[in-house]
Amino acid sequence: MAREFPRLLQKSSAELAELLTDKEVFARFLHGTEGALEARAFTRELRLEIEGMCRANIEKAEEARDLRSQMSVIRSCDAQPVKDGYEAARAKADALMGKHNLGDALARLKERARDAEEKAESLSEDLVAGKIEPKDFLAKYVPLRQTHHEDTVRAEIVEPALASRRPGGGPPQPPPPPPGAPPAASRYGGM
Repeated sequence: MAREFPRLLQKSSAELAELLTDKEVFARFLHGTEGALEARAFTRELRLEIEGMCRANIEKAEEARDLRSQMSVIRSCDAQPVKDGYEAARAKADALMGKHNLGDALARLKERARDAEEKAESLSEDLVAGKIEPKDFLAKYVPLRQTHHEDTVRAEIVEPALASRRPGGGPPQPPPPPPGAPPAASRYGGM
C-alpha cells in the first residue's frame, strides 16, 4: 500500500488515525493522490474528445438533413415529361430521316461543290482571257469559292457519320495520294 500511496509514509500516526476516522479528510487525501489526478485528466481529455465528436455529429446531421431535402426535391421532380419530350424529338428525327435519304443529300452536296468549283475555274479562265472585268470577277468568284468551301466541309463532316450508319461500315478509307506524290511517312518513324 505504501507503493500505491507514498504520501501515507509521510503521515504521523495521529494524521493516519484522523484519515481513517474522518470521511472528509479521507476524501481530500484520495482526491489529491496521483491516481485521482490521472483519472481526472483522463476524464477531462475524454470529455473534450466526446464534445468534439458531438460537434462533428451535429455538423453531419445538418449536412444529412440538407441531403435528405435535396433527395426529396429530386424524387418529387417527375422525369416523365422529359422522357416524353425526348421520345417525341427522337420520333420526329427518325421520321425526318425516313423521308430523306442522307446518301442522296450527300451526293447533291458534293455535286453542288463540284459545280461551284467548275464555275469558279471557268470565271478564272475568263478573267485571264480578258472576257470579264476584275470587279465583276470578284463579285462572282468569291461567293462561288465560299459555296464550294462550305459544301466541301459539310460533306467531309457528314460522310464519316453516314458511313458509320451503314451496316458493317466504318469510316471510309482515305483516298490514295495523287500520282507522283512521295509516300506517306509512317506514324511510328519507320518506312
